[in-house]
Amino acid sequence: MSHEYLINDPVLDLIPNNCGRVLDVACGMGEWGFFVKTRKNCSYLVGIDIWEPYLEKLRQLNIYDELIISRLPKLPKFDQLFDVILALEILEHLTKENGYKLLKNLEQLIKTGGIIIVSTPMNYPCETHISEWTPRELENLGYNVKKVHTLPKTLRLADELRRFILRLPKGPVYLIAIKLCAVKL
Repeated sequence: MSHEYLINDPVLDLIPNNCGRVLDVACGMGEWGFFVKTRKNCSYLVGIDIWEPYLEKLRQLNIYDELIISRLPKLPKFDQLFDVILALEILEHLTKENGYKLLKNLEQLIKTGGIIIVSTPMNYPCETHISEWTPRELENLGYNVKKVHTLPKTLRLADELRRFILRLPKGPVYLIAIKLCAVKL
């Protein structure tokens, strides 16, 4: 799985400084964990991934305080809830059914007043994805959604014109969604 660097700043802007306990779901090679640990000063960082070779490499780097192997949408049990949960660039690799299950499971792990941040691409031609999510689907789950284009504004107009003339599909856009978790019942 690739990492889209154009969403770094929009995602990091949503994470408060000194953000407490952070869960990085599908942490991969640890890019997000590194950013959170170095730029947001979290107190405890947990990474979850299915691929043991990634976790082995990450153990050597000492970015994460805890690393866990797990197959999504199931998540392990934790003694403490999290202040921030990141599920970035993962929904598109799950079926819709499992994506909905994952989002529901994340809500069980977040503190009251905590935030869940999700990102997923739309119209992404470079990788094979199992599902594609729309802003409305995430909004219906209580997320605020922002679109982030993968091309700078100066190139977007030229790209849109090229796509229109050649009758190509729309260019890739990333959805960044945030949910502030209210009081648990």
